[in-house]
Amino acid sequence: MEILRLDSNVPTAVADLLSRVCEPVRLRPEAGLPLRSRADHWEAGDFSFTELALDGSVDLTSGPAHHRIGLLAVHSGQFVDTTGGRQDLYRPGSAVLVTDCGLPRTGRALELRCTVATFDPALLGAAGTSGTQETARVAGAGAPDPARGRQVTAALAYLRHHVLAAPDVDPLAAATGIRHLASVLGVMLPGKRGAGSDGADTETLQRAMRFIEENAHRPISLPEIAEAAQVTARAVQYAFKRHTAGTPLGYLRRVRIGHAHQELRAASPEAGSVAEIGARWGFSHPGRFAAAYRAVYGFPPPRTLQQPPVARAP
Repeated sequence: MEILRLDSNVPTAVADLLSRVCEPVRLRPEAGLPLRSRADHWEAGDFSFTELALDGSVDLTSGPAHHRIGLLAVHSGQFVDTTGGRQDLYRPGSAVLVTDCGLPRTGRALELRCTVATFDPALLGAAGTSGTQETARVAGAGAPDPARGRQVTAALAYLRHHVLAAPDVDPLAAATGIRHLASVLGVMLPGKRGAGSDGADTETLQRAMRFIEENAHRPISLPEIAEAAQVTARAVQYAFKRHTAGTPLGYLRRVRIGHAHQELRAASPEAGSVAEIGARWGFSHPGRFAAAYRAVYGFPPPRTLQQPPVARAP
């Protein structure tokens, strides 16, 4: 996964970054006024995720992002979607899914802080884009399902303020969190409302993931995860299979590998041991830990330990 950060007074700088997804993007500040833009951008093959801040008043145009479904969530300021002559206003707390990003779009931003994300339709459980220019509000005023909207808001807030806010973001945790948001959004697509029945509702997934992330340091079991998610073990397994194509214990293993990776990055070869760190996160067999670590990061754990340690924030 690629991670990019930007803080610039040059409008073309953030436009070039956003053009990686929707080419071309053009930003036109209000005449005579400066524009400061800041962006944190995460990108993989099946998603892009950008935390964007635009100071001032800005007109925006974007080209197509073919075969993608988009998300715009406004955190402060406002955004007016002027595509095709419309005047759709989005205020703080609003979130909208764009089910066809294959058409150019226009808009106007005022002191905007927002999340802009695009997803491969497969991540949301969709066969493809709708083929028509369509938006669907999923949170905030005008959202058709307030309960689902609260789920989207909670998943996005957790991702922004806990997973991605750390000064040294773990790529595995970031990718997992962004893909989890995609699974939450998937049931909001037109024609898919109510798809989370039979114990596979995204609330089940959220509760299970939260319990796993908070208790990964303990020897937890599938029955404990299911009890925390308030469903049966079979239901929590089905929720993971349906929304992540994985298993609860597979997610637990990935979370533990992510924690071990962070410890290896912060340790020095003199003060830390790969075997000790692996064992601390539930990998008692060094060879299995090395194989699991290589499968995620592409290289063995000692290479991470040999790198200069990462300074911790005061």
